[in-house]
Amino acid sequence: MSPERTTDSTRRFPGRVLSSSTPAGVLSRRDRLLILGCIVLSTLLAWAYLLHLDRQMSADMEHDKMMAAMGMHMNMLWRPADFFFYAN
Repeated sequence: MSPERTTDSTRRFPGRVLSSSTPAGVLSRRDRLLILGCIVLSTLLAWAYLLHLDRQMSADMEHDKMMAAMGMHMNMLWRPADFFFYAN
């Protein structure tokens, strides 16, 4: 294919790039609200998950304190398998 055929379309529109994507400034109000709603929903779900993990960890801490009060300490050295499973 000759260079003239591949660059033929750029000669008609010098200095201007035609694209089919819509710039962010042209988005409708509905689209902006939808995007904002998705961001807010994702943020709320992430915080809810963090709070869930916090409660779960505090319950584990209470269990450990209760076991220690009964004289059943869980102080064990880490084994190589523990490092492997911790990293995954």
